Amino acid sequence: MSTTYLNIVNEVLRRLREDEVSNVTQNTYSKMVGDFVNDAKQIVEDAHDWSALRTTVVVPTVENTTEYSLTNAGERVKIYSVINDTSNFFIPIKHLIGLTMLITYLVK
Repeated sequence: MSTTYLNIVNEVLRRLREDEVSNVTQNTYSKMVGDFVNDAKQIVEDAHDWSALRTTVVVPTVENTTEYSLTNAGERVKIYSVINDTSNFFIPIKHLIGLTMLITYLVK
């Protein structure tokens, strides 16, 4: 079942016998319910390493460069594996220099 953030907030409001809203930020009560929904979402995401939350990114590397930025990855990133895309083998994360890598990470 696919639903929206607003639909979930309105479901909670209905169960609390409150009026539904057209926008989550419509009033302080709906904002609070939205915060609780976000808290519950984060708890569920943190409870397991959900494969549905994983994505793969290609990071071209340059020799003698030791730090790379995973743009748009968010603040809660977890790197699961690093693959040498040229030779197709897993390598330790600390050996990133000079290779084009596929990095699989969890976006929460």
